[in-house]
Amino acid sequence: MHIHGFFLIGFFTAAGVFMSSFSSPKLNYMGPVVGLIFGSYFLNAISMTTEKINWLGYFSPYYYLDLTSTNGLLETNIFGCLVITVVSGILLWISYKRYLIKDIVN
Repeated sequence: MHIHGFFLIGFFTAAGVFMSSFSSPKLNYMGPVVGLIFGSYFLNAISMTTEKINWLGYFSPYYYLDLTSTNGLLETNIFGCLVITVVSGILLWISYKRYLIKDIVN
């Protein structure tokens, strides 16, 4: 459980940095980031209710880091951790490139 939480925190941190790189310096971007966290959790929860709307889970990082239990032991989803790491790295790379060209006003 801690491994999946670590990768989720890394993803949402990268998403927050990405969102902040496209906002103005005076705008508080924490509200949209918290909305992203709760919204993606609720998308995953809604997608698990029925098979008809199972496709909604593809838009949530919680879907890719689902905990599965085998014989009472939780298994780590290595592929999901790898996908989340790659997406987080891409978001951070884009944010860094955006930071280099951004004109920061005092």
